Amino acid sequence: PITQLSQALQGGVTGLTVQQGSGLPGGDAANIKIRGINTLGYTNPLILVDGVPFDINNVDPTTVENITILKDAAAASIYGARAANGVILVTTRRGVPGKVQVTYDGYVGTQRPTYVPKFVDAARYMEIVNEANANVGRDKQYSEEAIAITRAGTDPINYPNTDWTEVMLKKNALITNHSLGVSGGNSVARFAVTGTYLKQNGIMDNVSFDRFMLRANTSVSLRKNVMMYLDLNATRGEQRLPYADGRGNMDWMLYMTYGIPPNVISKYPVRQDGLVSYGQFGEMRNPLAHLEVGGLQKNMVDNIQVNFQPRWEVLPGLNLKMQYNFRIRTTTTTTARDAYNFLNYFNNNLVYVFGATNGSSSDRSTYNYLSGTADYEKTFGAHRLFLLAGASQEYDSPDAVNISTLRSVFTKLYYSFDDRYLLEAALRGDGSSRFGPGNKWGSFPSVAVGWNVMNESFMKGLRSVESWKLRASYGMLGNNQNVGNYQYQTTISTGNGTETTFGNPNITWEKVKMLDIGTDIGLFKNALRFTIDWYDKTTDDILLAPPVPAASGLKAISLNAGKVRNRGWEFAMDVNKAFRDGLTLFARTGLSTYKNTILSLLGGPYYPGDVTHTVNNPLGMYYGYRTAGLLQQKDIDNGVPTFMGQRAGDIRYLDINGD
Repeated sequence: PITQLSQALQGGVTGLTVQQGSGLPGGDAANIKIRGINTLGYTNPLILVDGVPFDINNVDPTTVENITILKDAAAASIYGARAANGVILVTTRRGVPGKVQVTYDGYVGTQRPTYVPKFVDAARYMEIVNEANANVGRDKQYSEEAIAITRAGTDPINYPNTDWTEVMLKKNALITNHSLGVSGGNSVARFAVTGTYLKQNGIMDNVSFDRFMLRANTSVSLRKNVMMYLDLNATRGEQRLPYADGRGNMDWMLYMTYGIPPNVISKYPVRQDGLVSYGQFGEMRNPLAHLEVGGLQKNMVDNIQVNFQPRWEVLPGLNLKMQYNFRIRTTTTTTARDAYNFLNYFNNNLVYVFGATNGSSSDRSTYNYLSGTADYEKTFGAHRLFLLAGASQEYDSPDAVNISTLRSVFTKLYYSFDDRYLLEAALRGDGSSRFGPGNKWGSFPSVAVGWNVMNESFMKGLRSVESWKLRASYGMLGNNQNVGNYQYQTTISTGNGTETTFGNPNITWEKVKMLDIGTDIGLFKNALRFTIDWYDKTTDDILLAPPVPAASGLKAISLNAGKVRNRGWEFAMDVNKAFRDGLTLFARTGLSTYKNTILSLLGGPYYPGDVTHTVNNPLGMYYGYRTAGLLQQKDIDNGVPTFMGQRAGDIRYLDINGD
């Protein structure tokens, strides 16, 4: 079972990389990339749910009608800003005329870690510590008698042997999901209402996630040619975590669990006077103490969205559409911990104190989307024509201070002749408040051509070939996600008049140019289908903040100062065979590969963490000293280059440049 809709995309489409980096309840959303990484900053695709940008993980998987992945520039260009990293279209289910239908979908199960590190017991740990001390000329820390008693287990209070993974981690964690849906209606009004509850426990106590989701999609036919959609989506998620000394995350709890020595007792037996005492390590780095008396943190997220879409068929083939979407998101974090005095089990001395804490914080963001489009479709003889034009505005307020606006105009043309020769062209203009005067607007054109080879007369005799299409597209996309609000402006401190941030009025859109060539082949009445694509994608004017020397006294400013090329190909094969008695066989396999290369990088190379961005190399290439095993005493005697203080048994590093 899946807990987030993003997880459902894994393995379904070639060129789509879906990675789930955590199993934390409420924090297990997958990271999605379409055709790799093309820039140094924001690389997530644009996700549209029923036509508006939305977090895919706030969509109930049971309400999804279909998901479409747009990878090439021609298909994605109509969506303009943020489409540079690809587009994912999600459509939710709507009610259909007929009898009222009630559906239930649910499961109850358990989850367990796929891997838990194995640790040595306390006696072996003590021996290893002694060996490490001996290697650096220090005295033994543990006596042979202490090690023997620990191994024998005859005095577990004074000579404990604690398996911390057994103490802290559960073998199985509960997960359950229940969804109830009601849909139906008539020719005038249709509805689809679904409510879902998810409960997911973690592998530690006091770790859990509860989520409630409600979606109500309503369709009303006001007249024969006038329709209105009114949709409501509401979610509430509550995540519970150990307070963990104010860190409020599982990383710290696991760090303590894996880092505390096994010869530290987890918890002493309750004394006759009722004293509860925990084993002492460092500044009370006992994970069981944090779990039981260290307090709780609750993270609550509420989302409410209203989506209104009227549609009017003015004339046969001519349609006017409008869409307004309002979304409000509230996040609340509360922390609570009672004061607790840690006393020594043997002499009642005060060892450590957990101070009392009780706090809360809240934040709210709002989002408004308004668009209007007109489309016209006409078929005359062997010709088919489709025209679309529209405009939209987005108003995003992520907090009480920041506001960003995006205004767009767009048009699209589709033409086909005899369903053999296909032409599609689009042009979109986006204006972003994140850029300064003269640089706010960007224009992003695209064109695509297709040839349905199978519809040619010379192909009629090939019975085994059901369909064959050749296609090519070229287009430009824009990206404004790698720059924050107001970074084109310089701000001055109201206290002393000094410049606090240095703006760059010349920053503008990242531009992505993409060429895609592909073919689609269907054989044996489309029981066997092949799709092959090759693409060349170049991102220019990458928005980044090159590092500046600390001696300059300046802060890094945003510049259009990078260029990256990403090339790759994709191959997909589908088998879809229907047999008698309703039996259907479906199988899909695919292979995709890509390689990105930095073509230019102002002020490079960059070293963010343990990776490097270097011209003529891939993005995020790991770097470090090259090694050749461990140093032997003969290496030391032969004068092999070493760092100061290295001894036999340490890592042997290679001196590449001979210095």
